[in-house]
Amino acid sequence: QLYLSSISISPNVKDIVIGRTNGHVDLLDNVFENVINYLNNHHKKEVVEHPELITVRRTMHWHAHPARALAFVTAQGRQYNNKSTTGDFANPMSLLSGGEESLLVTW
Repeated sequence: QLYLSSISISPNVKDIVIGRTNGHVDLLDNVFENVINYLNNHHKKEVVEHPELITVRRTMHWHAHPARALAFVTAQGRQYNNKSTTGDFANPMSLLSGGEESLLVTW
């Protein structure tokens, strides 16, 4: 049940999120930067750890069915409350996932 059902790349192009058919959502932190560093240093014949060993993977599970849709949502572009100038955003980037349960989950 580890087949991919959806995939998305973060707006800052650092993270990738993978939806699986078993309902799990895997977030790979800084995966692109880790791969670029590995390739650059490997080309220079320097000893570096493989990206698979240093990339942090967070597995989240809520969906009972495949995670069919994934999207990153950023605070940029949201309208601020007229009474507040600070923006009160707890997280500048959130992840949404949707499955066959007909609802969205905010991570």
